[in-house]
Amino acid sequence: MRPFVRLLVVVLVGACGAPAATSGSSATPAPPPANEEISLVTDRGISVIAQSGATLRDLPHGVAAPDRSAFYAIEPGAVTAVRVLDPATGVERRAINVNGRYDLASAYRAAPTGLSRSGLVLALEAPPSAGRSGFAVIDTRTDAVKTLSVAGDMTVDVVSDDATSVYLVEHLRDNRYNVRLYDLAMGKLAETPIVDLKQIEASTPDNVAKGLMAGVYHASVAGRLNSWYFSFYFNPGRNPFVHALNVTARYATCILDVPTGSGPVAAGFWTLALDPNGASLYATNAVQGIVTKYDADTLERRATSALKRSAAVPTAAIDPTTAAVISPEGYRLYVVAETGVVVIDTATLGLKAHLVPDRAVRSIALTADGRRLYALSLEGTRLWAIDAMSGQPLAMLPVPLATSIARLR
Repeated sequence: MRPFVRLLVVVLVGACGAPAATSGSSATPAPPPANEEISLVTDRGISVIAQSGATLRDLPHGVAAPDRSAFYAIEPGAVTAVRVLDPATGVERRAINVNGRYDLASAYRAAPTGLSRSGLVLALEAPPSAGRSGFAVIDTRTDAVKTLSVAGDMTVDVVSDDATSVYLVEHLRDNRYNVRLYDLAMGKLAETPIVDLKQIEASTPDNVAKGLMAGVYHASVAGRLNSWYFSFYFNPGRNPFVHALNVTARYATCILDVPTGSGPVAAGFWTLALDPNGASLYATNAVQGIVTKYDADTLERRATSALKRSAAVPTAAIDPTTAAVISPEGYRLYVVAETGVVVIDTATLGLKAHLVPDRAVRSIALTADGRRLYALSLEGTRLWAIDAMSGQPLAMLPVPLATSIARLR
């Protein structure tokens, strides 16, 4: 079975008998419009479902461009085929052949997709192999392909928007890692790892080689100010942290002061979210009862708040990359909890509401106007449409087994 790919579409209308939120308006909200589509991720790729429940189209294993202008379907083999599809119709525009077996970075382990924020560069990984790591870097404007082979156990972290470099994570012993820069123009791996600037004075060539940073990758989000890229890491035996990589300036720093809260330990419920203008970064764990707001440019901590709620230890994991979303105007932060979805006021970091508190949820998404919240059930077989302001359920639709919601349209 293929790994889950991050996309599928479903449309909902009608009523369902689910209870309302713990707070909200008593006004009767309008149901979703008939032409509303939702993208969900399945183990087969992408499936687009209409309001009636009928499948409009299926897209295979792959990844969509950030602006949805193209969908890159990946077919690993002795010669890997990268088919460029129209995401709205599934029609193939062209195909790119890459000698050797490659796949998305996330196909082999927890990792980013390997597509640059601009959508101009796609980096694929060869299957893990002892001693060496292989990559294929595709310029999606020209279809030019560069294949790389480096010593060590490495995975794709970030691809620069200007197609000049690929940042790799070098995995070492005891969950230690280094970030390495592969310069595509020079065709070689930089000898010196990219380290946290705060650690440079205490560094020696020996301890840099051993890996200054230690952690296990959890989730990431591409910043929108000054080329920052944020990744959330667990640090065994210590607090988690946010690894901030400046893709343009080619340096990294770590946000180490991530408070953990006083609720039940639930590592898998950590999320990262950026507000619509990219100025604020939120690290939240609704089970452990904590939300922290950072300046997404200076990386300074602005505020921290305990959510002051009772929480039970969750029995299953969520999709951390789609478990938090901020309303279009930036006032409300929606975060998946052990059951339901909590709503946080971004001005005060106070808890505003707890939507569908009797439902176990794994992934959420908001419509562009912020009026409707869609929630995928924990087992991935039901999708609920919820009025985002009042919390009143609007519709429920059984869906093919899915892991996350990737897009609403």
